[in-house]
Amino acid sequence: MANNSQPEILIDDADKASIQVTGNWRQGKLGRCYGTSLLHDDAPDTSRAVRFRLSVPRTRRYDVYVYSPEVPKKSSRLAVTVQTGKARKAMFLQPPREASDWLHAGTFELATNANNYLEISNQQADGVTVADAVLLVPK
Repeated sequence: MANNSQPEILIDDADKASIQVTGNWRQGKLGRCYGTSLLHDDAPDTSRAVRFRLSVPRTRRYDVYVYSPEVPKKSSRLAVTVQTGKARKAMFLQPPREASDWLHAGTFELATNANNYLEISNQQADGVTVADAVLLVPK
């Protein structure tokens, strides 16, 4: 960029080289997805997960967001794990049931060439679990 700032990094479920799917997730256009599709699952606690690889061009701190689209019967909690080169943090985010929004998962130090990822699972879901997009905003 002309001002030497680093652009935001978006990882979408359609980017097959940047995601790893465990279990039988369905891909399609359900509700108000980001891009052309999303992955969804309505069988809670069946060890299904979608891992978004967080490849970064430069080691630094990033705000990490998960896109939660408006979909019918969406779970009121979203199990998310963020793995960085140094630490692992598991959490439950609370997506709005009847709206689309970017959910802040936290601020993390992400290193280049490290095993960084954000994983969404159906652990303790009480409705449809959605894996659609992840956004990294450099600090």
